[in-house]
Amino acid sequence: MMDKTTDNHYALEALNFHKVLDAVADRTGTDYGRAHIFTLAPGREGIDLEAEFDRIEALTGAVQRGEPLPLGGIHDVDAPLKRSRTEGTHLEVNHLLDIGQLAVVTRKLRQFIEKRRQAFEPLMHFAEIIEEMPKLERDIFKALDENTAEVRDEASAALRKIRREIESSVQRVRKRLDSMVRQFGNDGYLLESGYTIRDGRYALAVKQQHKNRVRGIVHGLSASGGTVFIEPDELVELGNEVRRLAEEEAEEVRRILTLLTDTVREHVPALRAAIDAVTQLDSLQARARFAWDVGGMRPAVRDGQLNLVSARHPLLVLRKGLEETVPLDLSMNSDDRTLIITGPNAGGKTVALKTVGLVSAMIHSGIWPSAGDGTVVPPIEQWHVVIGDDQSLDGDLSSFSGHLEKLKTITHEPRQPKLVLIDEIASGTDPTEGAGLAMALLEEAVAYGWWSIVTTHMGALKAFAHRTDGVRNGSMQFDREHLTPTYRFQPDLPGSSYALEIAQRVGMPEAVVNRARDYVGEERLRLEDLIEELTERLQTLQDRERDLATQITRNSGLEKILQERIERLESQKAEKMDKAAAEAEKLLAEANRAIELSVKEIKEKQAASEAIKAARERVEQQKQAVEAAQRDAKAKRRKDKGKKAKPESFEQLARQAAPRQEALSEEELTAPIQVGDEVRLESGIRAEVLALKGDKVQVTAGSLKIWMSVADVEKVRKHRAGGGVKVMMDESASTSSPADAPPVRTELKLLGMRAEQAEISLDKYLEKIALSGMPYARIVHGKGTGALRSMVQEVLEDHPLVASYRFGDAREGGDGVTIVELKE
Repeated sequence: MMDKTTDNHYALEALNFHKVLDAVADRTGTDYGRAHIFTLAPGREGIDLEAEFDRIEALTGAVQRGEPLPLGGIHDVDAPLKRSRTEGTHLEVNHLLDIGQLAVVTRKLRQFIEKRRQAFEPLMHFAEIIEEMPKLERDIFKALDENTAEVRDEASAALRKIRREIESSVQRVRKRLDSMVRQFGNDGYLLESGYTIRDGRYALAVKQQHKNRVRGIVHGLSASGGTVFIEPDELVELGNEVRRLAEEEAEEVRRILTLLTDTVREHVPALRAAIDAVTQLDSLQARARFAWDVGGMRPAVRDGQLNLVSARHPLLVLRKGLEETVPLDLSMNSDDRTLIITGPNAGGKTVALKTVGLVSAMIHSGIWPSAGDGTVVPPIEQWHVVIGDDQSLDGDLSSFSGHLEKLKTITHEPRQPKLVLIDEIASGTDPTEGAGLAMALLEEAVAYGWWSIVTTHMGALKAFAHRTDGVRNGSMQFDREHLTPTYRFQPDLPGSSYALEIAQRVGMPEAVVNRARDYVGEERLRLEDLIEELTERLQTLQDRERDLATQITRNSGLEKILQERIERLESQKAEKMDKAAAEAEKLLAEANRAIELSVKEIKEKQAASEAIKAARERVEQQKQAVEAAQRDAKAKRRKDKGKKAKPESFEQLARQAAPRQEALSEEELTAPIQVGDEVRLESGIRAEVLALKGDKVQVTAGSLKIWMSVADVEKVRKHRAGGGVKVMMDESASTSSPADAPPVRTELKLLGMRAEQAEISLDKYLEKIALSGMPYARIVHGKGTGALRSMVQEVLEDHPLVASYRFGDAREGGDGVTIVELKE
């Protein structure tokens, strides 16, 4: 019996999971990160996938911003660190420099993360475990030269003294040697090179026939034997001094390297922690880069749900590109965990199986797949993938026997959460018996709750899926007219194999195809036609459903903007009423002062008390009238605040806002339309003429500008200096700009775009929609990593054409959508 690990190994091998790991590893920056990528596999112990995805999300944003973690310059130092644990040993200069570089890079890495604490909050744990090692850095780079990989003279006073003595001794040797070269060279005893260094000693290159002319120690012959290398007796003592000093130098260098190694030994725990942090961060950043390159968005693991949104086979994406790879949309839930996919050969069934397998395995390994926002897979512990030819000559197995061996392993540990993917289940034998075996195995899958997807050409399995609870049909779409696959998955409908149509297309004799049709039978062909018709109807319904959902979202956004404008108008109205009431109070106070002054004057003039009393009564009546008006205004505001104004239509709102005009004379009505005239459109909206061009007229209504035929407008007011009717328009109104330009859509989709491309598209779109006069726009950026959403809101924040913006509500798309209101 195979264990779970073995089952998963074979399954991942069938899915080419190792090629995905190769692609991710190619995006690492260190040997540590690369090695870690190849440890990734489903079911890693102690891995919190949500926390892992938080970290990848943070790094995906950094990759998009062009701010990747600085991981360059780190080399593998595991072996030197292990050797440093032995006291009395010393590491080589290059190894010590690598260790010093590790300390420098990880210090800078920690500072880089801490400086971006808010964006890198999920990564702070790694920054915290990195210790700064100033003593190690200082000692290594003070003693060692990075450029020459040698110990510096400044490493110790003794080394500096020895090297100066060596230099002085070498100069004495060379001075005497130069003199000898001139002397013996003039006599013709030497080769042109004059001298060389043999075994660390200076020796003259003497021609063989003159070797007895130079007294000294022979240090060897040339390969041809024509040259003898002789160290003159006069240089032996000087050479001995140089060698003695060189030995002292080597001993001092060993002492310095030993001290540096001792310092390394003290920092091994901190260095190991830094390596662990680098390993994890490099691995996470490579996965973030991979997700960015294949268009991956954050997935989730959730009980009872398998939902793939625009999922693509990652290896196809890397080879063909995102746009050239057909996405897979597939959804299953806890009530229907088994799916039977039918359809023609080369129609994409096997690719669909592999895509489901890879997406689920990648997610459980902590890798974002090439899939859109909303992708969810259930918890899975065992993967069973049966794809390809199972024939084995070594095991004396036929294809069918090999297939059965793999099917048998699926039944091991049946209560484990499983994903079962079988291509051409129970094929290669009698179709009736094979279908029976397949149905029995799928009943096991339903009983134990395995997530199972199988492909087949067996008609009996289509009927089985239709009548069995927990099992669904599905198919790969096929263009019957052109006899080509579309590679699109269709849920809930079985598919045809189109064997006869494809045979006819590849040139099979027509007589053979026709006889095949007779053998298949009319009823079977009619059933295939019925399936095709149902498929087309389902596609039409799905298209209409999407269009309806889009329209509902647009209408919801329009309604919200309208309500906000109405509330703003009501607020402005209330402010004006308050201002009017305040002015009335001011006038009343002034009237009171005037009356008091009048009374004073009357008294001084000794007027009758009845006249004074009458004046006071008139003032009091005026005061009561003003106070009553204030009370009425406040009551109306409270009443209006308690209800939401909802005009029946935009045209009705426009008519309510339009001021009454006096009737025009016959002469004014029949006069040609001029710029500045007020006209009425067929909808009843009043607008002002901005421009004339032949039989076209451009009118403005509020912020909306429209080109239309002169015959479609009616003059209602003669030319005036300026102004206009303020209205709000439904997006269904024509928004064509000059002549026959197409209308500007109120929705811009940025999904799948890179941030730079999306920003350019957004700028152009805002200009177009502002010129069209539309009051609002809907920007669809998705949730995902939040990078597109952040970019959109940064652009909108200071954009001169934008009045305000907000996230959509639940009906409008939530945080995945931004609603923009354009300036009038």
